[in-house]
Amino acid sequence: MQQAIQIHADNDVGAVRYNPAESAFEALVTVPTDRGPVRVASSYEAPVSTSEWAAIAGLRREAIRSLDQPGTIRSYVAPEEDETAPAGVVAPIQRFFGQLFGNRAA
Repeated sequence: MQQAIQIHADNDVGAVRYNPAESAFEALVTVPTDRGPVRVASSYEAPVSTSEWAAIAGLRREAIRSLDQPGTIRSYVAPEEDETAPAGVVAPIQRFFGQLFGNRAA
């Protein structure tokens, strides 16, 4: 059974939990890459008495290390929509699909 540990984390580390069965801290960690931010499930083996900053640093290290391992489950973070675009402007992909399917993009 996992128990929640209240650890202050930065924006790149999600809610941190301690898994006593594995003797490890676990969290989702967002790692910046050349293809954009990637969210990775990370696990850091350490005793429950580990300081919060050491646990967060360990989770970050393990997340970065896991990016080079085949079979790592990861999720690419989609960029947020640009809210500065004026209303009524059609995105290029919408225009492309409108031309492709013979209808006007709205």
